[in-house]
Amino acid sequence: MTVKDDLRSLLLADAGIGGRIADRCAWGISVQDDPTPRIVLHLISDTPDYHLLGASGFDPMRIQVNCFGASYSEADDLAEAVKAAVKAVPAPGAPYNSIRQIQIVGGRDLTEASQPDPLFLIAIDLMVS
Repeated sequence: MTVKDDLRSLLLADAGIGGRIADRCAWGISVQDDPTPRIVLHLISDTPDYHLLGASGFDPMRIQVNCFGASYSEADDLAEAVKAAVKAVPAPGAPYNSIRQIQIVGGRDLTEASQPDPLFLIAIDLMVS
């Protein structure tokens, strides 16, 4: 499994998330009419780490977790569930062998409420390695 696969599995396995979104967690794309709440994951950066002997194997990835909801409170509740799940990640090892560490490094409210039927969005930035 890759870090991307393991992160998606980790989020969907959490009762506070999976119970809300079923399997509506995807990498890279979301259609406006998709049901809410849902999560869309985006790889922001993937920068390999090197030292004098070559690749260190510690390759941090910055990942944006977009939490969509039909209301602000729905998006916010999902975002809080994501934060709780990330903070509860066990030490490295099974079942998420490719993830050594996850840190929450930022977040923002990206809701565009100027539309007649706004879609509410809260983004969380993670560093995953």
